Amino acid sequence: MSNDITALMASVKAAAEKATPGRIGDRIDGSGSIKYECLGYDGSLVLRTDHKNMEYGFVGDNGTADEQFFRVCVPDNILALVEALEKAQRNETLTEAERQPYLGLIRDRDAQITELESRTVTVKLPERYDVETYPLQSPKGEWYSRDDVLTMLAAAGIQVIEGEGQ
Repeated sequence: MSNDITALMASVKAAAEKATPGRIGDRIDGSGSIKYECLGYDGSLVLRTDHKNMEYGFVGDNGTADEQFFRVCVPDNILALVEALEKAQRNETLTEAERQPYLGLIRDRDAQITELESRTVTVKLPERYDVETYPLQSPKGEWYSRDDVLTMLAAAGIQVIEGEGQ
């Protein structure tokens, strides 16, 4: 349906752009016949009918384009365009309603990130082992290099402030 509507919109738009702007109709009763005239905003005659004399048609230099626009503007086409517009508006409203909770989540996460980035973290580094004093491994069986620990903390984005516990 989307492609059909797109083509229909293009067709109606093209015809409307070529047609005389603002057709205003007047029914003229007289001499036993029904006469009808349709004028553009500028007062130019667009359509004239005289049923008694069997005279009718689009007139003027733009008559062919006006007739094409008239033929394109059948109720089925207009209703299809209105339906497509209403559907698009419903989808736009749904999309906006669905978007709001995500915007709230993003704001919350931004606040959390800002808070985490502004915090100062205190880390007690593992006890230093002096190889000469302690020729054996730590009680857990691992050796820690202070420089390696500092490098890992920096890589994790944790600022180490020299001082107590260092």
